[in-house]
Amino acid sequence: VRDFPLPAIEEARALVRQGDIAEAIPHYERHAKAEPKDALGAYELGEALVLLDRYADSVPHFERAVALNPDLADAWASLAWSLLMSDQAQRCLEPAQQAVKLEPNGYNQFVLATAAYEAGNKEVKTLEQLAYTVGRGSDYVAGKDVMQ
Repeated sequence: VRDFPLPAIEEARALVRQGDIAEAIPHYERHAKAEPKDALGAYELGEALVLLDRYADSVPHFERAVALNPDLADAWASLAWSLLMSDQAQRCLEPAQQAVKLEPNGYNQFVLATAAYEAGNKEVKTLEQLAYTVGRGSDYVAGKDVMQ
């Protein structure tokens, strides 16, 4: 029977649902200490930090989430976006590519196109990819040319 970790993360989730993001952080952190191999918990802590515009602080949590579960596409996309938002564009392309490889949805395509552009690929193809992705939203699932 686990009587501490589960309540900590459940309390954090309830606080997030209520909009009390800052109050949720210590609960997520307690959960992370008690359950260091919980990829989803690490991802959720990162997302809570993103909601507070603490992108640089979220990066290690997303990195831990993808290290624990390399198939967690949302964590890869969030890692790429947090790296972009914390002025680490040179590191964001690989996580964005991995997110698209795992789940080629519109948001991940947008993150990849933005990552490619910010990482220095200012070619017309990348700009067209970005414009097309934004225009199509989540319906867009092609775009393998940006990954290469």
